[in-house]
Amino acid sequence: MKKNFNIDEFTRDIESGNFTAKEIAIKFDLLKNNCCRKIYYLVKKYKIKLNLKKDYDSYRTLEYKEKISKSLKGKKRSSEQIENYKKSAQKRGNNRKIGEYRHSEQTKFKIRESNLKTFSNEKPIKWMDSCLNNPNWFKKLRKTDIEKLNDWESYVYKVRSLTKRNARKYSNLIEGKKQNDYHLDHIVSISDGFNNNIDIEIICHYVNLRYISAKENLIKNYRSEMTIEELKEKYFNSETK
Repeated sequence: MKKNFNIDEFTRDIESGNFTAKEIAIKFDLLKNNCCRKIYYLVKKYKIKLNLKKDYDSYRTLEYKEKISKSLKGKKRSSEQIENYKKSAQKRGNNRKIGEYRHSEQTKFKIRESNLKTFSNEKPIKWMDSCLNNPNWFKKLRKTDIEKLNDWESYVYKVRSLTKRNARKYSNLIEGKKQNDYHLDHIVSISDGFNNNIDIEIICHYVNLRYISAKENLIKNYRSEMTIEELKEKYFNSETK
């Protein structure tokens, strides 16, 4: 750190959003071994509002990138390593094939037990016990809290929920057929619906739904392939609303 370190200047630069972590670290002589941890220590210490410019590659040196690229290249295990793996697996009572990472029922139970401890002060004991023996326990625990969502997240959540129900209810009226590698697409996109304050019932209606290939849907992205006026006209003219 510089001897004439100015905390006011440091705070101003951190909160401006015009600098990356590495740029700040270099400017105030905080960079050590290509690491910017000192910045976050000072931010926490002085309670500074963190607003850094995002740059995911600025801190990575060429040597680091080469090291990572080499490590990502697959290396086959030797026959000796495979035999040692099998022996250790048999001692643990685990006879799964190499490359299969499926936990035993005993291990799954331990995972559920350890994870459920984090909710022990929030949920009823009987409910916790039922979750402990329920393989789908995480689905119950991870239900979305709608009250904590912002306007966009809440709109998307409600659209997704109603779309699933309509897809089942009006499956014979939706364009295309449900099959592998096909997505249920909103012809007028959800983002356009949100930006133009379109009712959720209209965006999720079967006249705005169709099945298209996953590739086509990814290319389409947030683009709408029907105008909002056309959607509303189809909606009001449809037999089922």
